[in-house]
Amino acid sequence: MSNLHPSCAGAAKCPLKAATFGAMGLLVAALLLSGCTDRPDGENLLRRQAAYAGRAYRHRFRHRALPPLAAAPTLRAVITRALLANGSLENTFWKWKAAIEQIPQDGTQTAPLAISGGTAINNGNLAWNSTTLGALNDPMTDIYWPAKVTHAAQRALDMAQASAKQFRAQRFAIRKKVVTAWYAYARDAALAAVDQQNVALLKMIDSISSARVSAGRGGEQDLLRARTHVALARNGRLTRLARLPGDLATLNALLDRPPAAPLRAPHEGSASPTLRWADARLLGMLPHDNLQLAALRRKLAARRESLTLAKLKYYPNFDVAATTDLAGMVQNLSGVVTIPITRYKAINAAIRQARDNIRAQRAVIRQTGDNLAARLVLDLALFHDAGRQVALLKNIVLPQEKMVVNVERAGYSNGRSSFIGLMRSQSSLLTIQSMLIDQRTAMQLRIADMEAILARRLTPPDRLAGGPRRR
Repeated sequence: MSNLHPSCAGAAKCPLKAATFGAMGLLVAALLLSGCTDRPDGENLLRRQAAYAGRAYRHRFRHRALPPLAAAPTLRAVITRALLANGSLENTFWKWKAAIEQIPQDGTQTAPLAISGGTAINNGNLAWNSTTLGALNDPMTDIYWPAKVTHAAQRALDMAQASAKQFRAQRFAIRKKVVTAWYAYARDAALAAVDQQNVALLKMIDSISSARVSAGRGGEQDLLRARTHVALARNGRLTRLARLPGDLATLNALLDRPPAAPLRAPHEGSASPTLRWADARLLGMLPHDNLQLAALRRKLAARRESLTLAKLKYYPNFDVAATTDLAGMVQNLSGVVTIPITRYKAINAAIRQARDNIRAQRAVIRQTGDNLAARLVLDLALFHDAGRQVALLKNIVLPQEKMVVNVERAGYSNGRSSFIGLMRSQSSLLTIQSMLIDQRTAMQLRIADMEAILARRLTPPDRLAGGPRRR
């Protein structure tokens, strides 16, 4: 007895069987196509940017060759090594890279293709017409409405773009830390040099006092006071020198070097830094150039996609299946549409929640922008004030005070000036020299903070050199 359809002369010529298997083939193809990945515009560019930035992290840290530093490196060389060695920056990069890999995951249907089969055994015998083969999506996972996958992929792209902005912002944050540590080291070294000059001058005053006492033109109290001031000046210098190992350790920590690895103290510099642009233009750059605000805006875009996804929860999901017996006599096509009518309260709550998250993100962006604007205004004000003080101290006050010290010293050696007047002028000179160093350092630190805010260099390139202290 033939198992073929009555209208068929043979299995190979049965049009019903051919049509059935063709329909099953189309169904399998549809299930496979449902697993295609939605690739939003911008993903390839983001991957190229990450590949370029990740060249430094291609190998494990112990296998990387960090650029060596000279005994007296430039600030540019120190920054370059710090960016390559810093673990926090590398951590931010890998978070960015992981965020990129989330895009194809969210842009792909989660329902895999499942193949089912079964057979009936009658008295230990198998038959083609009682053996079935089926193709369906995983029963535990629905096929999502296509727009859901598209918007999920776009949300993942927005988050990955935010991570890219955070990586760039972290680079400038590390650069600011290096510049701060560099100028702290330079400041203490410069102040120690001023203290050494002060000790030398006080020793000269001590010699003059000793000569006056020997000649009977001065009292011993002046000699004792002079020696007391020399001892105190030496103590102050040693206290200042005690800070240098800590400054060096802080700088070496940013460079992945041993804490006591030698590095000659940089020269504090005599030229005052200048800005490339006027204050109004710098303030105008803030909304567009600040990377923190840019990252927050990308997160806001991601939250808008979350709102769209919350609304799309009202759209149905699907399940499809097709089965046939191997004899081709019985086929079955079935489908299920999941309609979320009973979940309308939860969906409405999700929509409201997404809108609340958008409002919260907007508030964060607004407040962050206000805080950054205030910080930039303060930096500019302190920078200009420090520049004014540097010009005053360098061009007027310091030369005049040096003349006063010379006149007082000459007058004291000739008996025309008092010891107290000489020491007051010497103390005033030391204060002015320290103030000048402090204000120059303050200018550099304000620039470093403004560059971190605006994510760009604000001074001419030659100001970054910061060469070593000349011996």
